[in-house]
Amino acid sequence: MLKNTLEASQLQIPGDRLVCHCFGHTREEIERDYLENGRSLILERVKMEKKAGGCQCATKSPSGK
Repeated sequence: MLKNTLEASQLQIPGDRLVCHCFGHTREEIERDYLENGRSLILERVKMEKKAGGCQCATKSPSGK
């Protein structure tokens, strides 16, 4: 059976530095989000997902954090 999902590392745009391996967010995306909204809506979503058990840093992040 073929897998129809992409890993976050496959979604990385050249030049962007992936900082969130669970949800595929790059440094540039987070900075743009902060500048556009005055706060990071991405960070808020990541925190909510983490509380709900949706974070898989231990397996997806190279640092395990």
